[in-house]
Amino acid sequence: MDSNAAAWIKLEDAMGIGSRRQVHDARLLAMTGTIEQIETKIAYLEQANAELSDVVYRQQQELDALRVLIAETTARFMQAQASATSYTAEEERPPHY
Repeated sequence: MDSNAAAWIKLEDAMGIGSRRQVHDARLLAMTGTIEQIETKIAYLEQANAELSDVVYRQQQELDALRVLIAETTARFMQAQASATSYTAEEERPPHY
C-alpha cells in the first residue's frame, strides 16, 4: 500500500466516512466554502480599489489646481518685486513716522 492510500484510509477513519467518494464530496464542500470566501474578499477589495482610485484622482485634481495657484501667486510676487519703486533719501519717510 502506498502512502497516499494510507493517508486516505486515515482520513476516512478520522472522519468516520466509509468511501472515498464521500471524502471527495466533503473536501469539495470545504473547498466551495473557501472559494466563496475568496470571491467575497475579492469583491470587497475591488470596491476598496475603486474608492481609492477615486480619492487619488480627486487629490491629483486638487494638486493641479494648487500648482496653478502657486504659479500665479509667484508671478504676481515677482511682478510686485520688479515694479517696486525705490525712494530717494528725500522721498523716504523718516523712521520715527
